[in-house]
Amino acid sequence: MRQIDKEEEIIIREIPIYEDFSTPEKEKELRRYLLPYHLHEAQDLEIIDREEKIHELQKSQEFVSLETPDQGWFFYSVPPHHRYGRKEVLDMLYEIHREIQKKLIGLSLSGSLKFAISSAIRPQSYQKKLALKNPNAASDSSHSYGISVDIFYDEFYYNTRPPSTLLEFPEGERLYRKTGFLLGKSLRRQFHSVLAETILALQRKGFLLAIWEKNQRCYHITPVRRARAL
Repeated sequence: MRQIDKEEEIIIREIPIYEDFSTPEKEKELRRYLLPYHLHEAQDLEIIDREEKIHELQKSQEFVSLETPDQGWFFYSVPPHHRYGRKEVLDMLYEIHREIQKKLIGLSLSGSLKFAISSAIRPQSYQKKLALKNPNAASDSSHSYGISVDIFYDEFYYNTRPPSTLLEFPEGERLYRKTGFLLGKSLRRQFHSVLAETILALQRKGFLLAIWEKNQRCYHITPVRRARAL
């Protein structure tokens, strides 16, 4: 608990909540590259029109699993059979996590932050059904090409890296994991700032494109695959 209190104090003192970090200019920048730009990145890719196509492209190694042993993210209401994407998507997620960790290390924090993915591959058949129920869901989406994911910015998991002795207790691991999710929830406005700052920086470098989707509380992100002037 002393370790958790120390890390929490640093986060509260050093990282602004999103409302203090954000400005109209930053939010406008996160709405600069809307859907046509993301579809442009998928221009030479095969569309996933049905669920079975995911398995076919996985077998041909055009798709990779976005679930990895060392991943810096978790899935939020994403069914297991939709947790796939192109290799560029996996590289992009790793880069986002690396940049976030650099920020935390710079603050002398020993923990690691996991962000939530709320959507990955969406076959076109699924996307069209979604568009009928959700006016914010486009009938033609870069999700249907396996090239985009959504990062939900209201849920995080903060791994506090406890002493190994904690895990010797019968309830130690469960308590440790629960604490991480509780910290992620209580400090989510600070972690949202870190996530937004990271996505903005990578977009400015031309590494990815982002759409801030306020109603869905997520960032729709796509790796930049085609040469262009951002």
